[in-house]
Amino acid sequence: MHHLAQLPDELLAEILNWATLTGDAAQLRPRKRDYDAIQSLSRVSQRFHRVVTPFLYEEIRFAHPTLCQRCMVPPMAKARKLHRLLQLNPALRPLCVSLYIDIDDSGANTEENFQILDDMVSWFTRLRSLVVVGGFFSKGPERVRERTLSLIHRTKSLKQLKEFKIEGNMWDEIGGVSLAETVKYANSDTLQTLEISAAGLSKPSAISEMLSPQISRSASFNSVRLMGCKDYPEAIAALIHWPKELVHFTINTSGSFVSDMNLHDIGMCLSVHKDTLKSIYIDLLGFPHGLSFNAANFPQLEVLRLSRTQICEDPWNRKFDWEPVYADLLLGPNLHTFGLVFGVMGHSLINNWGHKEEEWIRQLAKAAWKRKAALKTIEITFSPVSPYPNLKQGIYSDWEYVYPWDRMDKLGNQIQRYGLTLEYTAPPWTKEEWLSEVNHCSHSVIPCGNDDGDFNDA
Repeated sequence: MHHLAQLPDELLAEILNWATLTGDAAQLRPRKRDYDAIQSLSRVSQRFHRVVTPFLYEEIRFAHPTLCQRCMVPPMAKARKLHRLLQLNPALRPLCVSLYIDIDDSGANTEENFQILDDMVSWFTRLRSLVVVGGFFSKGPERVRERTLSLIHRTKSLKQLKEFKIEGNMWDEIGGVSLAETVKYANSDTLQTLEISAAGLSKPSAISEMLSPQISRSASFNSVRLMGCKDYPEAIAALIHWPKELVHFTINTSGSFVSDMNLHDIGMCLSVHKDTLKSIYIDLLGFPHGLSFNAANFPQLEVLRLSRTQICEDPWNRKFDWEPVYADLLLGPNLHTFGLVFGVMGHSLINNWGHKEEEWIRQLAKAAWKRKAALKTIEITFSPVSPYPNLKQGIYSDWEYVYPWDRMDKLGNQIQRYGLTLEYTAPPWTKEEWLSEVNHCSHSVIPCGNDDGDFNDA
C-alpha cells in the first residue's frame, strides 16, 4: 500500500481500472466492472475514493431481475435515486460515457415517465456509447414511438457519441425503428458505428427520400451492423449508401420482405464502398442462393465471414460441395481472414458440421496455397445448441461419437501444410460431456452403419 500511495493518480487509476474488471482479458467478450470491488476500494482512503468514483458512473445500465419489465422508462427506483443524486451533484454527470436505455412499449408511459431520461441525455454530454431498446412496438401507442424518435433525434447534440445501437423486438414482425426513420433522426455528426437490431418497415415514400443527393453519402459513421433486419431491400440498399465511406459491415436479416436478397444483391449494394471496405460479415439472408459474392471486387477487403447456410446451393441446406470457381470469388487480393459461420448468428445445429464441410475448408486452403493468396486464417464459428445426435428416421451416423473439436484440431493440422491457421469457437462442452450426452441420447436409436459422416444427404 505504501508503494501505491507514491504513484501518480494517472498510474494508480490505470492499476485500479484493471483491478475492478471481471473476466479474462484474453476473451473476446467485453469485460465488466466488479462494483463490489469498486465500493471496497473507495473505502480504503480519500485518494482511492477519488480515483475509483468515475468507474461507478462511466456505464449506466439498470438490469431488472425480470426480463419482461423495463428499467428506464418508466424509471425504476434505482433510476430515480440516481436522478436525484445527479441533480444534487452535477460534477458526476460528465463521468458517464456509456448509457443503456430501456423503454416500455406499453401504453403505461406518459410524458412524466420520459422526464428522467430526457434529463440524463442532456446531462451526459460526454457520452460515447448509447443503446436504445424498445419504444417501437407495432401495437404500442404512437406517442411512445414519437417520443422515442424525438430522443434519437436529440443525439445530434452529443458531440462525443461514437457508437449508437437501436434495438427493437425481434419477434415483432413489422415493428422496430425503420431504416428510413434511422436516416431521418439518427444524424449525429460524430458517429463511427451504427447498429440497428430488428429494424421495422420503411414507408415507400420515405425510401425515395433516403436516396436523395442531400442524404446519400453524407453520414459520418464507417461501421454498420444490421441485425435481424426486417426492412425492404430498397431501404437496406439506401442505408448502405448513406455513409460517406464504409469500412466495416455486418448484416443478418429475417422476415419475408428480405427473403429474396442474396449474396449477389448485398455485394452490389456494397460496391459503392468497394475501395474502403475492410471487413464484411453476411449472415442469414433468407433462403440460400449459392455463393455469388465476389470478394475480388473489394481490393481493400481483409476479413470476410459468410454463413454456411447462405452459400449453400441447395435450399434445403444439404448440398455443400466445393467448386473451383469459389477460389476466384473468395480469394481477394488483401483477404487474410475468411470465416465460415455455421448456423444463424453463431448458434449452430450439430448437423451443420460434417465431412463435406471439412473438405470444403481443405479445398479453400489448398487453392489459397496454389495461388499464393493473401489468406492466412480460416475461422470456424460452430457453437451447437445441443450435443444430441442427428436423429433422422431412427438412425444415426457412427462418426457422431467423435468429438467435433477433435476433428477441427485434425483439420487445423492438415491445412498448416498450406501455411494457413484454423481458428474455431471454443467448445461449450468437454469431450467427456459430449460423448456422455451422445451415448445417453442414442440408446433408442438404430445405427445406420454409415461411417462417411455425410448425414446431410441421409
